[in-house]
Amino acid sequence: MGLGLVIASLVKVLPLFWLGIPLLWLGWRRWPLWLAGVIALLATVAWYAHAHQLFLETGLSFGFWGSKASRYSWADLLNWRYWGDILLRFSLRGLAVLGLPLLVFGLWLPKQNEAEGMLPLGLGVVLIAGALAPSSSYIHEYYQLPLLLFACPLLGKAWQKLQLKSTKIGKRWLAVALGLVLIISFTVLQLDYWSKENPNKSDIWAQAQEIKTTTPKNKPLISVTAGDPTLLYLSDRKGWLVTPEAVNNELLSALRKEGASAVVGSWNKIENYSEFKDGPVKQKLAKLLGINKNQTNGNYIIIFK
Repeated sequence: MGLGLVIASLVKVLPLFWLGIPLLWLGWRRWPLWLAGVIALLATVAWYAHAHQLFLETGLSFGFWGSKASRYSWADLLNWRYWGDILLRFSLRGLAVLGLPLLVFGLWLPKQNEAEGMLPLGLGVVLIAGALAPSSSYIHEYYQLPLLLFACPLLGKAWQKLQLKSTKIGKRWLAVALGLVLIISFTVLQLDYWSKENPNKSDIWAQAQEIKTTTPKNKPLISVTAGDPTLLYLSDRKGWLVTPEAVNNELLSALRKEGASAVVGSWNKIENYSEFKDGPVKQKLAKLLGINKNQTNGNYIIIFK
């Protein structure tokens, strides 16, 4: 368990909170749990300190901290839409709508043992952990995915209670509700996940395959995708992530000297989800890359000669 917590925290630091705190609450009198927590904390601090040192030496970073990280828009937490959208998204994609009243019912039911107190605590800690990086939490739904760790036992508890108290007709309605949950779940999977993961319908996937065939694998790229590394991941390339506003002749020259083989990006989107609107920034970028402003549509791969 301790090793799993360490690995999870090294991949993403937030599991240290939403998994570590409920576990410590569950076994606060058990010294092995405290030992596991201390090991996880020390390993995580050491790893991120090392990563930060690499950033200071090379300028390369995973974008976790700094004024340009775009993760810490605290004003979002005061906006009702921030919490409303997260609730709506989790209710639809995580609980298939009908699971929300079940979750509320499960929270309302009295605890059968002290260990159950970990479940509402876990739900709260996940939300608080997401609030530590509000912009990322709002954009990426996997920040709410850990809610299911603590919500599912409560859903099962509520369902069991309804089954025990229901009449014969009531149990039939529960079966209908279960069928609706399955239908909603598979519909959401198809519309929001499976259809979008189809490579034949993905512009960024097609561009990544073109990058693989037109650029050398051992040379980095300049990816004009702001903080989104998806294009580099899919094309199996290393490189620099830059915003369209940051691109200028000095930057291009400096990165060419560092070994950059090409500039890649899209005229339609910046971070694979943010629209690249027409305007001075797009016109300036097109001029720098030697592209006619009337041809700023689709993707681009500008190979240095």
